[in-house]
Amino acid sequence: MKPLFTVALFLLSQFCAAQTRDSPPFPNEDEIKLLLTQSDRAFTQYELALKQEEQAGPDEAASVKNDHELLNRAREVLNGLQKHPHGFNSPVGFLLVGNLDDAGRNMALCTVQIVTKATTDAEAGDFVTAHRLLHTAQTCTDTNTLLYTVSETAFDMYARFLVAQDAMTKDAASTVQQCMDIIKNGCKKKP
Repeated sequence: MKPLFTVALFLLSQFCAAQTRDSPPFPNEDEIKLLLTQSDRAFTQYELALKQEEQAGPDEAASVKNDHELLNRAREVLNGLQKHPHGFNSPVGFLLVGNLDDAGRNMALCTVQIVTKATTDAEAGDFVTAHRLLHTAQTCTDTNTLLYTVSETAFDMYARFLVAQDAMTKDAASTVQQCMDIIKNGCKKKP
């Protein structure tokens, strides 16, 4: 019984020591909540940009269908994270990063497609439509910038989570190995 008590005491001391080491910090709840607020704002702007893009013409309206599916997936992830913010420190955080990145890429494509169409309309002499399309392209560009900025923050936070998780896993593996060594040495000493 005494060796088991010794091992338990050792584990407890190692756990306490691991808590005080200079391990990289996980993103905290305040940081995550701020990121979720920024993400929600970015996806609201994304939704408004999609509505403008749909009005640009039939080709654009058809291409926006997949963008709406992305928006729905992103809203599901955000709703789940708003209920459980620490879920960001899991694979769900990676889904948020991916959704932000995909939405930003969609807005970059929107800008290119709308500017191309505006150029064609301007060359045909339809300056009113070209001007309206350029306004839509500017909305797509602004939305892309917002999504990119939030995406960079989300990526940095998720990278911090991965580094902190890796450090914690290495600490746990080291502690288990030390316990195994104690148990092996304790078993060898018995007559």
